Amino acid sequence: MKKIGIVILSLGFAATAFAEGYPTELNQRPLTTPMGQLDASASINSAIGLTMGGSYGIHEMLAIGATMTSVGGAMASGLSLQSTLLDNGPVHLAGTLGLALSAGGTLEDSFYQGLSVGLPIRANIMDDRLSFQLPVALSFNSDFDMGFALPLIIAYQANAHINIALGTTICLLYTSDAAD
Repeated sequence: MKKIGIVILSLGFAATAFAEGYPTELNQRPLTTPMGQLDASASINSAIGLTMGGSYGIHEMLAIGATMTSVGGAMASGLSLQSTLLDNGPVHLAGTLGLALSAGGTLEDSFYQGLSVGLPIRANIMDDRLSFQLPVALSFNSDFDMGFALPLIIAYQANAHINIALGTTICLLYTSDAAD
């Protein structure tokens, strides 16, 4: 089954937008929040889910982050560590390490849900107005099942305050030992 995700609305407030020299345009921002700065955002997607998150720069090229997502009454959250690997010209590359948590019914379900490693890539063209993003991720859940995701996001920076994004998953592979 093919899934298409469309970002209908992306609302965000970023304290970093007021920092001197930090761009308000999302396509021009580094993939990792700069040291000593806070970045917060919220978005609604086509699955009628709400995601809120934020990150804080703890070093020039290192940030910690947290997210909370609600889809159809289910809640999930996550913690992450992001590091800038390349921030030069139109190509940006970062590494991420994430821990997924869930608000399940039992204490075991509520705590550890998975570990992920990612390699977000963003390439900007047209004077940074159009970006192609590939937030590649490899994940493992508490049952040691493995998943690989290759989403594609195309974002257009209409002006300094409006960024319109369209996304889909190009490839989604997973393994499971669970019986069908």
